[in-house]
Parts: sequence; structure tokens; C-alpha cells
Amino acid sequence: MASIFNGFLEYRTPQELDTYLVDKLDKETALKIVELSIETLQSQGAYTLAESHTLYKCLCKLKEETKNVDND
Repeated sequence: MASIFNGFLEYRTPQELDTYLVDKLDKETALKIVELSIETLQSQGAYTLAESHTLYKCLCKLKEETKNVDND
């Protein structure tokens, strides 16, 4: 079984991954995947401090908006 994002998402075939991403992906999981990809690149030194801060603020805003939409 293959996995991506440090084992967060596992799949048997590329088709199974595509099916999940098209048919079953929810907002919270999508945000978590984005967060994990940012963390991975951050740990590799891909971003400047300003870029990291900006990405963090954007991610917080998206999470906040997702919670607000779910509470309506």
C-alpha cells in the first residue's frame, strides 16, 4: 500500500487515490493535506520566514472560515 504526506493518506492504486480526491475529499481533510505539504516543505527550508508566516496566516484563515461555514 502506498502512502503520501507521512502516511496520512494511504491508497492501493492511483485510481483509488483519484476516486478519493474526486468523490470523498471533505474540507477538513483537504486543509490537513495542504497543512502537511506546507510543513514538509517548511522542514526542508523551502520558505523564507515571511513566506512561512504568510502561509500560516492563510491556513488559519481558511480553517476559521471552514468552521464558520460549518456552524451556519
